[in-house]
Amino acid sequence: MASDLSWQKANARLGSLVSRSARTWRLPFLAARRARRAGARLDAPATPSISIRCRITTRLAAGTAKARMKLQPIQRSDQTIMACIAGITDARDSMELAYACSDADTDLLLIHAGALPPAFFQLRTGFAGEFVQRLVDTRLRVAAVFDPDDAYPERFHEFLREARRHPQFRAFDRSPDALAWLIDP
Repeated sequence: MASDLSWQKANARLGSLVSRSARTWRLPFLAARRARRAGARLDAPATPSISIRCRITTRLAAGTAKARMKLQPIQRSDQTIMACIAGITDARDSMELAYACSDADTDLLLIHAGALPPAFFQLRTGFAGEFVQRLVDTRLRVAAVFDPDDAYPERFHEFLREARRHPQFRAFDRSPDALAWLIDP
């Protein structure tokens, strides 16, 4: 009787947690096993413990995330660098980038300025700060390439000056410099 009640709770919780985007949740072991049977992809292996930390990505979400953002793996020496060329629209896309890097088994990310939305360059929106903080929190080493000839707002130029010295998120004028920093910091 008690196990039936916990199974019902696990099913109810699973139904409310699976959404259209990839997210990280704490699920009971039984719900994780049920999700695996239903076809969801779990990044953490199921272990017979009280709860496991896993990320549920429905097949629909995996297809739409990759179609929206243009990602390209770059091989340099013996390392893989994930390059984002276009398609960032929201601060939550930073988590999609982190997941893509995890899937490619790398912690190196190259972002081109053309991939960023106009809100990124307007610091008053808070988009740049939130986006960069999320990438730094996931412990990715990120190089962003900005065109030195573009007319950015003065506050954004201050942001770029600070970002040129950051240990995890660094701004560059040219892609070769960014790739060199990613490979050999």
